[in-house]
Amino acid sequence: MAQIQILEDLNEIFESLKDFFASKNIKYTISAEENSMIIEFDEPLKITEEEYAQFINLVKGLNFFEANGYENQINNFIGYKDWIGNIEFETWDGEIKMNLVYSKAWIESRPVYYMEEIIIERKNSEA
Repeated sequence: MAQIQILEDLNEIFESLKDFFASKNIKYTISAEENSMIIEFDEPLKITEEEYAQFINLVKGLNFFEANGYENQINNFIGYKDWIGNIEFETWDGEIKMNLVYSKAWIESRPVYYMEEIIIERKNSEA
C-alpha cells in the first residue's frame, strides 16, 4: 500500500512538469523504481536562460527549494565555455527530493542549458 502512495506522489510531481516538456516537444523515457522516478531525455533538452529560470520557478512552485548543487567548468576557450551541473531540490517537509542534471554552454555571450535527466525520489519509503 505504501508503494502505491509513493508512486502516486511522484507521479503528481511529474504531471506538473509534463506541460513544460510538452511545450518543448521533447521525447523522454520514465523509469520508476521502489521510491524513485527517473526522467531521461532522448536528446538533451536545449533551453534558454529564461526558460531555465521558468523551469526553476515551476519546481519551486511545487513546494521545493534549492537544497544543494554544483557547477563544474569543463572548458574555457575564447568565445566558448561549458559546465556540467546538478541542482538538488527538496520539499519543505524533507520527504521528496529532485535532482536536475544538466550541462550549460556559454555561446555568443548567452548561456544555453541542456537538461539531461531529472530524478525524483522519496527519502523515506514509508508513506
